[in-house]
Amino acid sequence: IRATAATWSLATVTMTARHARLLMRSTPLVETSLARFRPSNALPAATTPEPAVRCLRCASSGASSAAVDESSSGPRGKRRGRRGRSAKRRGSLRDESNLSLPEPNRPLGADDDPVAFGIRPRSVEERGVFDAVLREARARLERGEERLGHAARRRNVKLYNRFMADAARAGCPSLVRRASERMDADGIEKNEYTASVLINALVRGGADLEEARAVLEEFERRGVRTNEAALVPLLQGTIEPPGHDLGGGDVEGSSSRWERVARAVAMVRRQLKEQAEEGDNEAPHRTPVPSRRTLDALLRGCKRWAPTVAPLVLRELVPSAAPSSRSSYGGNGEGEGDGRPLLEPSTLALLAEIACIDADPASASRLVRRMEDDWDISADTALRYLVATAHALDGDEVGAIGALQVADAAAEAEADRAAKVANGEGDAEEGEKKKLQRRPVPKSMLEVQRGMLMEYLSSGRASLIDEGKHRSGPCCHPFYDSPMISWGEDIRGGGNNSDTNGGKGNSRAAEEGLLRLIDQTASSSSSDGALHVEIGSGSGDWLAAQAAARPSDIYLGVEPRVDKVHQLWTRAVLRDLRNVHMFADVGEAVLGRILPEESVDVVHVRFPQPPLLEWHQLVEDRPPHEGYLGGGSFLDCAVRALVPGGELRIVTDNPLYCVLMTATVHWYNEYAADNMSVHRLLPKGDESSKSGLIVSPAQPNAADVSFFDALLADAGRKERYTLELIKE
Repeated sequence: IRATAATWSLATVTMTARHARLLMRSTPLVETSLARFRPSNALPAATTPEPAVRCLRCASSGASSAAVDESSSGPRGKRRGRRGRSAKRRGSLRDESNLSLPEPNRPLGADDDPVAFGIRPRSVEERGVFDAVLREARARLERGEERLGHAARRRNVKLYNRFMADAARAGCPSLVRRASERMDADGIEKNEYTASVLINALVRGGADLEEARAVLEEFERRGVRTNEAALVPLLQGTIEPPGHDLGGGDVEGSSSRWERVARAVAMVRRQLKEQAEEGDNEAPHRTPVPSRRTLDALLRGCKRWAPTVAPLVLRELVPSAAPSSRSSYGGNGEGEGDGRPLLEPSTLALLAEIACIDADPASASRLVRRMEDDWDISADTALRYLVATAHALDGDEVGAIGALQVADAAAEAEADRAAKVANGEGDAEEGEKKKLQRRPVPKSMLEVQRGMLMEYLSSGRASLIDEGKHRSGPCCHPFYDSPMISWGEDIRGGGNNSDTNGGKGNSRAAEEGLLRLIDQTASSSSSDGALHVEIGSGSGDWLAAQAAARPSDIYLGVEPRVDKVHQLWTRAVLRDLRNVHMFADVGEAVLGRILPEESVDVVHVRFPQPPLLEWHQLVEDRPPHEGYLGGGSFLDCAVRALVPGGELRIVTDNPLYCVLMTATVHWYNEYAADNMSVHRLLPKGDESSKSGLIVSPAQPNAADVSFFDALLADAGRKERYTLELIKE
């Protein structure tokens, strides 16, 4: 190969295996030739793969020449090689092999100690976590820049799209923006997949929704028609915008969750109207309906934030499957002409869950049967247990026992099937129904749920609920009007459902019940009567187990999502817990405004969702930005509610969140040192260690097991980071 013939356009030529091997033997010559023609806007040499060219198809994957020869030994070998290299490229940015904690031997305070957010580690445990997090972030940035450089040299829109999708999954929105700017600078035409990847990265990265909407409008002005992959992230961000669960800042103009759902429905209606005008449907005379993915995104948002409006959303977007007098969650739902059901299995499962929240077990059972009759798909065990629990909480003891028996049979059949597959005896038998694929629930949690339901049915309290329901009449909703729940302002202020008022009617009873619990702990002469608050209770497994193990303590669960509040309420009712109260609100509102000052003994934060942080944010010499659970404003509210000597306990499995909270507490104490009216948060235990961080393998006892504990145990992730702080 002559040096004068090796131009930059050579990188786009398809080569045979023989030519590739010849090029590998001529690599120095080709590198010298390419240096003459490398464009001026290429990345610096420090971020360019070394060597610059290995193989024209494998430059980004780092494959050796031996691997190239082996994968090029035939057509089938070439296909396998491409798939293997693509998988490696897709997973390269998310490689977490550098997260193993080192065992540093150097003393603390060394010049080469890692620095994050302008602080140095104060203990050996902190230094190990800082090392791992910064090393992984730096490696992720270098891998991303290397692949971005490869896409820039190839000038291929598919490579750019693949890179941006990987960067979005790896939590690197800045690399996505850089790739988009590079495409504009090089004149590379963007397509509909570019739009969906870019919008998804902006929404997941916590960017302003207006920026994502502006990107969508720009693509529409260019004449690029976006698909549902671009619409779904916008719907999710509209219903639950970044910072929705924190309570700080102005989230979408402080709109209620009903208004956010209405805004998302309006976006879908506009898209359907455009489809009808363009005549893109196969049968133009039909009314266009949203796709399965779009409808599921809307219903999933309704389940989490406004379950009572789900039937209205269904009636608005799928008229043929609109609620009827027989059921509040859809009629036949058959298509026009072909008889194909409009509502797919995942949609039916979501509607069944919403029906259980709305205390309508009959509709939930009907939806599960429709899933089996229309699609020949069996519901998962978790959904069947949920339907059985809804029957029990509605006072239908016979229906609960029948649904529980069906769920037990399904669980046993699933266990037998898994055992056969593990023993190599083949897949499912002929004629057996397929299983609905949803998010898996740990087996231990299913056993706990079944045990609670069996205990509740054997106690006879289900029949008492049935008698009380007939006496109180249909106007009293068991969940929304429960005195165990205090609803947030955005819930009490919205909703037009005539059957359920969104918790408006129970506000006085809930407030009286809460004050009674607080007075009970204040008047307790023993040292046991402590008031615990868990921020982000989730499904409530841990809080319910703690309340059952310590009946003299009071436990308050704070969770903004309605479906999670329903799960915690269900566990409290099944276990007959009298020392539990729930807030359907954000943590800062409860700790900063609702609870009295200096009334809480312990604040728990367990397994919070960490924000997306990149290398440039970690190495900034300033406090971490707000917008995550545990920020400076949250610490202000926690210190206000804690008694002197009260504890703040944070448990996480994520080392990045551990570094983030360590830095946040450090800067908060710096602020408190300059303001005499602000209390500091000191490490618990030996103060000479200067750190409240505990790094240890998970060894939970029976009362400490939660959904995330079981989920992480099944995944083999045992590392836990615990931060224990005491109010000064």
